[in-house]
Amino acid sequence: MAEDDKRRVLELDTAVYSRELRSGAWTSAPVAELHHLSYGGQTAVTDDVREFLSTYLKDARATTVAQYCLPADLSLRTVRVSLSRDDLPQGIDKTLDVDVPIASASRPAYKKAWAVPA
Repeated sequence: MAEDDKRRVLELDTAVYSRELRSGAWTSAPVAELHHLSYGGQTAVTDDVREFLSTYLKDARATTVAQYCLPADLSLRTVRVSLSRDDLPQGIDKTLDVDVPIASASRPAYKKAWAVPA
C-alpha cells in the first residue's frame, strides 16, 4: 500500500449527555452538539451516539472535530429552571420546569472556571 493511501486514525474521547425519561426511555447526545439526539433504550442510544460520532467526525472539518475535544475534567449536571408562560390558556399551569444540562470545567492555571449550557 502506498504511503498516500494510508489514513490516519484519530481516537477521541468526548462527553455524552444521557438521561432516563419518566417513560423509561433514554435520550443521549454529544455535549458538543446536543441537537444530535438519540432516543430509545439505554444501550441503543449509547450505541447510536457512538456510531453517529464515528461516521460524522470521520469526514468532518478540523474545526468541527475540535468542538468535540473537551477538557478531561469536564463535569455535567442538570439545573432545573422554572419558566413562566403567560401565553397559555387560563386554567393551565403557567409555570413549566425545564431541566437544562450544564457543562463545567475548572482552569486552575488561569484561576478561572467555566460553565455553559450544554
